[in-house]
Amino acid sequence: MGPSFIACEREQSLLMPPDVREWLPEDHFAWLVLEAVATMGLELFYAAYRGDGRARPAYEPSMMVALILYAYARGVRSSRRIERACVEDVAYRVLAAQAKPDHATLARFVERHQDALAGVFGGVLGLCAKAGLVGVNVVAVDGSKGLGECEPRGDGRLRAARARGARRGPSGRC
Repeated sequence: MGPSFIACEREQSLLMPPDVREWLPEDHFAWLVLEAVATMGLELFYAAYRGDGRARPAYEPSMMVALILYAYARGVRSSRRIERACVEDVAYRVLAAQAKPDHATLARFVERHQDALAGVFGGVLGLCAKAGLVGVNVVAVDGSKGLGECEPRGDGRLRAARARGARRGPSGRC
């Protein structure tokens, strides 16, 4: 008697269960993100769109917010990587409800709703702090593009800043 194998039939019409709720385990992080977004007030996102129906249809803002929140929480900030994940990663496909927003659409959404997203991220941190997942005294966000106080530079700016009496880092050295 020969070995027995589980059948591999790629030609079948459905390789995945037809209900997306069956694609991920109940305790998957994506479900937590969807629940959190459902409880948030997203009025600022919806207010940015025309109400007369004359513009090109946009992706549902709650879906886009959930997708971006999940991606950023997983360390994925590139709109091209998020676009690719909407095709290749089951969790992203569930979050996007099988939609596949392209990288330009994702980047424009983040740019257009920058202030509203900042509020959402602040709200998420508040929820995490309430749940005891993070200590708010540990969270730091710095999106500045300027010279950090201890950033090593080969052009002498750090030495010049020290000569002017710039403050040293917490360790006392840069």
